[in-house]
Amino acid sequence: MKRILLLIVLLLLVGCDMSPDIDRKLQREIFFECLKNAPKQPDNSKYNDSAEIISACGEQARNMALKD
Repeated sequence: MKRILLLIVLLLLVGCDMSPDIDRKLQREIFFECLKNAPKQPDNSKYNDSAEIISACGEQARNMALKD
């Protein structure tokens, strides 16, 4: 009986989803608001600053959309 109880407890623990819960709608809104407020990039530049801006906006939007 103890083995069955232990097995049930272990299965319940393994089945728990430990990934963070993110509000995807809020994340999308924050991401696009961030991009809208980002400075405009010059047409011809040897640096790819836009990739850094997109990455930073995505990271911040994800962090701000985490549910408690």
